[in-house]
Amino acid sequence: MNFVGSKTLRLWAKPRMPIPDESLLGFVIRLTERNGYEAPYMVLQPAGLKATGVIKGSSFIFSKSLDLSGLAEISGVPETELKRMAYPPADTPESLGCENLFFGAAVPQYVIRINYAKVCPECLRESAHCRRAWDLAVVTTCPVHRCMLIDECPKCASRIHWNRSATSVCPSCEFDWRHGDAAAVEQEIKLSRHIHRLCGLPAGEDEQNDLRGTNPLLDLGLGDLISVLFLIAGQCREAYGLPSGGRGAMDTVGKFLAPKTRNSDLHALLTRAFDVFEDWPHRFSQFLDWRRAQGGNRSDYVGAQKDFGGFYRALSYGKFVSENFNFLRDEFGRYLTGRWDGGYVSRLKSLCRDSAGNAKYVSRKDAARALGAEVGWVDRMIEQGWLKSVVRGGRRRRLYLIERESLEDLKRRFEQSLSLRETAGLLAIGEIAVLDLVEQQCLQPLRGAAADGYYFWLFEKEVIDKLLLEIREKVRRDPRAAGDDVLTFRQAHDSTRRLSYKTGRFVKAILGGEIVPAGTAGDKGLSQFTFSKKQISEFVREQVRCGKGESLYLNEAAKLLGMKTEVLYFLRRKGLLQCRKAGEGMWAGFLITKESLEQFAATYVMASEVAREHGIDCGYLIRLLEARGIMPISGRRIDGGKQYIFRRADIKPIKKFEAGAVFFDND
Repeated sequence: MNFVGSKTLRLWAKPRMPIPDESLLGFVIRLTERNGYEAPYMVLQPAGLKATGVIKGSSFIFSKSLDLSGLAEISGVPETELKRMAYPPADTPESLGCENLFFGAAVPQYVIRINYAKVCPECLRESAHCRRAWDLAVVTTCPVHRCMLIDECPKCASRIHWNRSATSVCPSCEFDWRHGDAAAVEQEIKLSRHIHRLCGLPAGEDEQNDLRGTNPLLDLGLGDLISVLFLIAGQCREAYGLPSGGRGAMDTVGKFLAPKTRNSDLHALLTRAFDVFEDWPHRFSQFLDWRRAQGGNRSDYVGAQKDFGGFYRALSYGKFVSENFNFLRDEFGRYLTGRWDGGYVSRLKSLCRDSAGNAKYVSRKDAARALGAEVGWVDRMIEQGWLKSVVRGGRRRRLYLIERESLEDLKRRFEQSLSLRETAGLLAIGEIAVLDLVEQQCLQPLRGAAADGYYFWLFEKEVIDKLLLEIREKVRRDPRAAGDDVLTFRQAHDSTRRLSYKTGRFVKAILGGEIVPAGTAGDKGLSQFTFSKKQISEFVREQVRCGKGESLYLNEAAKLLGMKTEVLYFLRRKGLLQCRKAGEGMWAGFLITKESLEQFAATYVMASEVAREHGIDCGYLIRLLEARGIMPISGRRIDGGKQYIFRRADIKPIKKFEAGAVFFDND
C-alpha cells in the first residue's frame, strides 16, 4: 500500500480518461484538483514517483525507464496511455543523447518547459485541462483563439508553475485564470499554427493560408525547426536585453532561453527568428549583415570566428552539420563568398564547399597561385593598383583580402597578352627596340621588369594598337614628298643617330610632334609610316644646333688652343679634358663647353708654348725643367702623348733661362 502521512491514498473522484492533447503533468494536477488535495505530491508520492520533480524542474516525465504502474493503479488509467503523454528520450542516432520525443518527434529537451508553465485562458474556459502543446517553449501563442499564452498570473504577476492544486487557479492569490484576458495577436501566430499542424493539433481557421511561401523552415520536421529557431533567437537575445544564462550573449544556440525566459520575451525572439526565413534568402542575408555588425565577443579572433561568433561555430560543428540543415549552411556559404569581406573563405570549406570557387575575396596565397607568381609580387600588384584589396584585423594579425573580380580581370589580361617576341613582330622592330619604347614610356607593359619586377614581359594588344593609332593621327600627308624625298621608318630613324636617338626616343619625338610622319605604306607596325627626307634633315640640324649650344667640338677647340685634334682626343681619354659624347656610330663626336676649355687652358700649358715664349728649343726646355724636378704630366716619354704638357702652377715661378740653367723667382 501507498501512504500519505498515515492515511491510505484513495482517489474518490477519478477523472475520465486523459484528454488526447493533455500533458502528463497537467493530468496529475487534474487528479489533485478533483480529489481536493493540497499539492500534486499527494498524488505522485503514493504512485511511487519523485514528487520533487514538479517543484525543482527535474521531472520524471523525461525518464528513460519511467514506471507509471503506480499512477495507473490509483488513477484507473492504463499505463500505456499514461506513457503516451510522457517525453522519453529519443533513441535515434541523430538525437545525440539530448533529445526527447514530443508527439513522436525528437526535439531538444531544453525546449520542453518543466520549470514554468503557461496557459490559454480561452482554452481553459472551453476545457479545464493543460494542453501538451503548451509544454513546448516554441509555442508562445494560441492559434485557435489568436492570443498570447500567459505564464504569470494576471492578478498577482507570480509565475505559473506546475506545483499547484488546480488547473486554472493561481495558488498565490486564488485568481481563476479563466476570468483573465490574454493579449490578442494576429500576424504573429504563424509559427504556433505551424507547430500545431506538425503535432496534428487544431490550428485554427485558415491554417493553410499563412503556410504558403518560400520559408524553408516549413519543410523541416519539428525537432529541426525548433533547433534552427533557437539558434537564430540565441543570436538576437542581446537586442532584447535578455541575460546570457552564464554564457556570452552572442555565443549560444539558444538552449538557455527556453527554460526560464518569460513567454512574452520568448515570443518576440522566436517571431523575429521565424521572420528571418521569410522572403528567403533576402531577409536571411539582412540578418547576417546585422549579426556581423554586432561583432564577436573576442578581440583576438579574426575572420568568421570574430564576425559571426557562436552562429559560425554552430554551423561548423555538432548538430547543424546534418544534411537536414544544408539549406542554412549553403546559404551562409553563399553569403560568405558573395558579400563577406572579413576573411578567407578558402579556410571555411565545410561551409563554402560548393561556392568557394566564386568567393568575392581570396587570400594573397590563392591569388599568387592563380597567377603563377610569388606573394611578394602580389603585394606589388596591390600597391600599384592592379589588384584591389581589403585589409582586416589589427596590428598583430591582419587579413589581406583580394577582390576576386580584379584577380580574374588581371588573370584574363595576362592570358590574352602578347610576349616580347610577339610584340616585336607586331611592331616590326627588334625586341631591344621594344624595351627602348618601354624605357621612353611610349609603350606600357602589362608585366615585366619595368611594370612589376617580373622576369618576363607581357604586352596588351590594345596598348600596341593605341600606340600605332596615335602615330597614325600624327600623319600630315605632303603631296610634294615623292621619290628620293621619301624615307622609310628605318631610314628616318638612321638619320637621327647623330642625335643618339634610339627607337624609343625617335617614336617619342613623333608623339611629341617634333617629327611628323608624311604618310603610310602597306607594311605593318611602325614600318608602315614614311617620312620626308627634308623634314628629317631639318630636324636633325636643329637638334644638333640646340644640343650643341655654346659647346665646341674637339676639332674646333683644337684650333683655339693651337693643338692637334688627336691631342685633345688623347687628353679626353686620360680624363684631363672634360667632354660629353654627341651622336653615335659614324655621327659620334665629343663636345666641350667653353667653361671647360677655359679651365683646361688655365690649368695646363704646352711645352712648345713655353719654349716659344722664352726663345729656346722645346727639347732643351724639357731637359732643363726635368733637371730641376719639374716633370710634364703628359708626353711621348711619359704616357705616349703627342705633346708635352706641364701644369701652369709648376711653370709660373720661372724667371729666365740663362747659361744652360733655369732660374725661378725665389732663386
